[in-house]
Amino acid sequence: MIHEGVFKSLKSGGIYAIEDHTKRHNEPANPEIWRRVDPVQMIKEVEAAGFRFVDYSPLHYRPDDSLEFDTTRPSINRYSDRFTLKFSKP
Repeated sequence: MIHEGVFKSLKSGGIYAIEDHTKRHNEPANPEIWRRVDPVQMIKEVEAAGFRFVDYSPLHYRPDDSLEFDTTRPSINRYSDRFTLKFSKP
């Protein structure tokens, strides 16, 4: 996975940040939301690669996004809810 490659490339104390489109936790996959990612699952994957979760930011939080549709749908107008996560390499 990409996280392992990033982990190997960073020095101890290095920062790894991820920003992606939010999907509801444990929501089954469907073609309408294929671009969205479960932030809880993302944290688990990145921690499994060896990183330590540090913090999250509400910078890209969009309460008006119902998380029901693809992020390119015109009604969303590319203003989807996104999560921003910060990790560090021990």
